[in-house]
Amino acid sequence: VPLTINFNDVSVSTDEVTERIWDFGDGSSPTTTSNKTITHTFTTTGIYTVQLAIKTKSGCTANTQIEIRVGEKTDPSFTLPVDSFCNGDFFYAENTTHLDTPNINSITWHMFKPENPFKQDSLVTEEEFYNPWPPYNRDQDNWHMQLNHDSGWYTVALVTENNGCFDTIVKERAVYVHHPKAGIEVTEAVCNTNEITLYNASTGADSIRWQVISEKHPTYGSSHDTLVIKRNLQGDSKIRLTAYNFESGCVH
Repeated sequence: VPLTINFNDVSVSTDEVTERIWDFGDGSSPTTTSNKTITHTFTTTGIYTVQLAIKTKSGCTANTQIEIRVGEKTDPSFTLPVDSFCNGDFFYAENTTHLDTPNINSITWHMFKPENPFKQDSLVTEEEFYNPWPPYNRDQDNWHMQLNHDSGWYTVALVTENNGCFDTIVKERAVYVHHPKAGIEVTEAVCNTNEITLYNASTGADSIRWQVISEKHPTYGSSHDTLVIKRNLQGDSKIRLTAYNFESGCVH
């Protein structure tokens, strides 16, 4: 707010439209005009039903309506208690947006590499941000996420929305995720073979360790880049791969 909108009558009529009555639903007096376009300014937040009634030269009438959402900026803010993480750690961002801001309809958190901002797959949405009636658990606004990211700097952004009016705060290069990132690659279809080979696909790892827990075989480990599992000898197996980075001290 204030929000100024240009409205255009797109009604279809074989007869000439001689009168248009616009009611903007915000307490202002209806406006009667023969013009197809009109401008109106909404001065308070809310959801308004704008109605248009037309009358043709021969006396025929028709009407239609649309919904207009009017919001205002919400001045979002957040803090990051920790800015350095290993993969597997729980990232935490605390939403510190003031509760005396307008009723916020939704918030969205973003975490992204600086060179790839606001990718869709980085989006986390939390609805029902603001609850004006106690008891109110402020922790529901915050972002908790277990990290499984490539190593490097990440930018964090918080977007708040009030009736379609968005406001954003961005903290550049706010979080650093250290090596390593554990990963397993399988090239064969597991269900169609008795023997399966697993490949180490970890990044930033100085050392790795496989752990195999099998139905028919004692638990054992391996430090090789590949691991072969034979179902007829081992039965169903649970596989765990742990990656180590000596410089960062991180284990994933």
